[in-house]
Amino acid sequence: MRDRGYNIVFSALMIFLLLLIVSLSFIPKTEEKILFSPNERLAPIDVSVTINSNNAPVITDYYPVGLSFDASGDDDLYFNVTFGDLDGDSLSVEWFVDDNSIRAVIDDDGFDEFNFNFGCDVSGDRVIRVEVSDGQDSDSVIWNINLALVACGDPPGDDPPPGGGGPGPDGDDKIRNFTLSRELVEVGILQNSSKRESVVITNNGDLLLKFDLSLVGLNDLLELNVNNFSLSPNDFQVVDINVDVSDDESPGVKTASLVIKSGSINKYVNFIIEVISNGALFDLKSELVNSVLTKEDVITAVITMTDISNLGEVDVVLEYFIKDFENNETKLGEENLIVNGNLEIERTFEVPEELELGNYVFYAKLNYQGNFATSSDTFKLTNIGFFYRLIVYLILIVILILIILLVFYALKKRKENSLARSVGTKTM
Repeated sequence: MRDRGYNIVFSALMIFLLLLIVSLSFIPKTEEKILFSPNERLAPIDVSVTINSNNAPVITDYYPVGLSFDASGDDDLYFNVTFGDLDGDSLSVEWFVDDNSIRAVIDDDGFDEFNFNFGCDVSGDRVIRVEVSDGQDSDSVIWNINLALVACGDPPGDDPPPGGGGPGPDGDDKIRNFTLSRELVEVGILQNSSKRESVVITNNGDLLLKFDLSLVGLNDLLELNVNNFSLSPNDFQVVDINVDVSDDESPGVKTASLVIKSGSINKYVNFIIEVISNGALFDLKSELVNSVLTKEDVITAVITMTDISNLGEVDVVLEYFIKDFENNETKLGEENLIVNGNLEIERTFEVPEELELGNYVFYAKLNYQGNFATSSDTFKLTNIGFFYRLIVYLILIVILILIILLVFYALKKRKENSLARSVGTKTM
């Protein structure tokens, strides 16, 4: 009878293991959102709310005192701020150059400073901003700078060896490296207009570096202010990307990449340029449910269409595309829809087989009688999802096997003790 009981326990545990593994394969990859109807009445809930008042940090002093001044691209500019917080909170200080975050620190001393050099071939109206925050509230100072152009000359000295580092005069290895303030730039721009975006390159290595910059895609819309320059260790260079859209440029989402090379190191800044029709009648918003996908997954997008011109009930054509960052496009499909004020839909698409692993843009394009609206979202195609799920399943299986072994070991010991007691009783 006991052996039969053990077999029943073993069978139950194995069934539980099988059910758990099967259920894991159906776990949703994203959070489910619970939506309530506007007319739905919820039961009253007794909730006690404690409101903690917070005093915002205050910048009490700053340098330069003048918030507008002239400078040259090769000037070494110096800034500082003095600040405090009545609550004694730990404060973060972040410095921005033309909306590029350059330096962020936690500073409890009440003082921070910042040095910056815009570099050659940079001019025009520039902004330096510092923001002090306690996590809830913040205070900031903005300096407006009229920057005079200084042309780039030939980089001084010889370029370091392509391999990067090497033994220095004191026997230490030298490091070749640089960082980018942004890796993705998204621009919404009307037809017949222009904008300027910028990226800050920082040499955070130990060697003098020479840089070569080039654009892949959209050379008719984008223009760099500088293509070649050099940076000493800890120096900065602001790279301007001018976006110029003519009146006859077709509305839509366009992509490009800025390639930044220094020796053997290549880094990229991806661009999404959304050209907006001058007479837009609809507002379009598309969001992907998952931003990291494998080839076995599906692309799920939530698309919201809003009539901003009170057209009433109208027929529209909605098209779906994928683009890489060289402006190559794959059409996923299209459909006809009726929109009356506002319409939200969810659509799923298979990942095209020809796509390689990398970064992509999904975008939707609405067409109403030749008037267009577009919206995009980015995603990454990778193998990490499959391997991650595989590792999780293996870990769970190992844990369950260990639990089963421990249970059977405990039952076996219990059986042995029971038999020992039974033999002892008969002997007596």
